Amino acid sequence: GMLKANTGLAVLDLRYNGLADGGVLAIAGSLTTNSSLSTLVLWECELTAGCCDAIGGMLTQNSGLGVLDLGCNAIHPEGLHAIKEGMIQNRHLHTLGLANADIGDEGAIAMAELLEGNRALTRVDLRRNDMTVAGVMALAMSMKLNTTVVNLSLDEEDEDEDIERKFKRDIAGICAKNKEKVDAAAAAAVSYTHLRAHETPEHLVCRLLLEKKKKTPQNHSLT
Repeated sequence: GMLKANTGLAVLDLRYNGLADGGVLAIAGSLTTNSSLSTLVLWECELTAGCCDAIGGMLTQNSGLGVLDLGCNAIHPEGLHAIKEGMIQNRHLHTLGLANADIGDEGAIAMAELLEGNRALTRVDLRRNDMTVAGVMALAMSMKLNTTVVNLSLDEEDEDEDIERKFKRDIAGICAKNKEKVDAAAAAAVSYTHLRAHETPEHLVCRLLLEKKKKTPQNHSLT
């Protein structure tokens, strides 16, 4: 109830609190109409897949949450599927923590399906989830179509097969390229803002006249 009316709280860290599914159901219900909370940490709160429908439903409506950490909970593949459905409609969550969440290869494949079309997520933590080459391969294939994720955290194991190492290198390479593009776009935006901030009145008049000229239909008739 408090979260529905609160407009000042930005970070809520509830790690190690033993909330269980019932506690998260109440939080998720409150967050459907809350746009001020930007970070929610639920690390090791004894959650199961049973609360993930509520989390997914919250994500379809929430417009403020940017960071959600569900690590060290028994989310399982079925829970991730429910969260994925909510993420499909979400355009604000940029960081998702799912380390040690028992999602395995099936969960990795569900995440891969999400990453193909998602344009909001930039950081995803999938470490300690007992993935094999099948799950890593699915993630590598989906990342070829992703342009926003700059950090996809996976385990680096000595016993990894060569092909699995290759897929992980491919993922890291795509993340690096995405980061370069994001950084370049940010730099260009800053440069443009700086230029406009130092625009003289004379330059402003010239630019407005040029924009007006571009919008004015031109008559190219020869008669």
